[in-house]
Amino acid sequence: MKNVMIGLLALVSAPVFASMLPFYQTQLDKFQFQPGSDLSKMHINHADVSVAPQYGSLTLTLNHEVKCVAGKMCPAISYAPLLYQVPTQVAQEGACHELIYSGVEDNRGNGGELIQITVTDNTTNTCKTYVALPATEVILEIKGGSENINEHHVLIGPHLIEQM
Repeated sequence: MKNVMIGLLALVSAPVFASMLPFYQTQLDKFQFQPGSDLSKMHINHADVSVAPQYGSLTLTLNHEVKCVAGKMCPAISYAPLLYQVPTQVAQEGACHELIYSGVEDNRGNGGELIQITVTDNTTNTCKTYVALPATEVILEIKGGSENINEHHVLIGPHLIEQM
């Protein structure tokens, strides 16, 4: 009976402990979108990235604003954020001890796109550099689709902060 009670307690408490696993997040403040791409034409005013290695996901959220012409009526709408979420494929330490998380979602077989996100946490980088590295660098690559696009975007921001 005692073993049954211990087993039940472990089974009931597992979801509680799983929800307490940390993930990392930061708001990105500089955007370098590939010229001519759809993202470069949008007015992205806010972005954040979440890294959840224990859940196996990387999430990049881009918010864009409505630009209103002065003296004209402005629509009272807001766009839904662009959400890119991919399963984490690799979480590794780079040559300079930086932490690199990357993931890919490939929907090209269905006429969709390949989305690849790479997040580099440079706060643990030990190599000497001539230029200060951003604390967090995110690379978003989009390939394929009906228009056969090939885009490379870079977003940077402060260090990743542990969340619960």
